[in-house]
Amino acid sequence: MAKDMGKLGSNLNQIAKALNTYGDRANIEQMQQDIAIMREELNHIWQQLK
Repeated sequence: MAKDMGKLGSNLNQIAKALNTYGDRANIEQMQQDIAIMREELNHIWQQLK
């Protein structure tokens, strides 16, 4: 589970860096896909905690 959380943190940092670096020019579609993946992973982690 810690490994999964580490991956999510890394993905979130990449999204934040892209937004801070490129602003409006950031690839919004790719970020939306990444966020959807992170939501799925968070849901999976949440289910493991139940």
